[in-house]
Amino acid sequence: MNERGSVNCLFQAFVEYLVGMKLSAVTQTEGMSISALHQSSGYSFSLTWVDKAAGEEAELLYRVSSLGTFERVAPEWMREVILFSTSMCPIFFERVSRVIRLHH
Repeated sequence: MNERGSVNCLFQAFVEYLVGMKLSAVTQTEGMSISALHQSSGYSFSLTWVDKAAGEEAELLYRVSSLGTFERVAPEWMREVILFSTSMCPIFFERVSRVIRLHH
């Protein structure tokens, strides 16, 4: 593995540690996506990058794949398809982390 590959692996491991989920990049017809999995609960979702017009902030499209063991306790927003700006990422992951901490 080259140095860039090592740095990418280290960065991915660091982000996975921060969010407490396994992450992988996926190419879909809609564009590039990140697939996230909370291994012990089975909760999984995808975030798809949505390009905007020049000068506008890109957006992310959230789609739940499985609520896993959170099926009965997940807030309504976790069940919905959500489109949000990239600047909202910290809030999004804080809310996901809060649900994971409270119910797992």
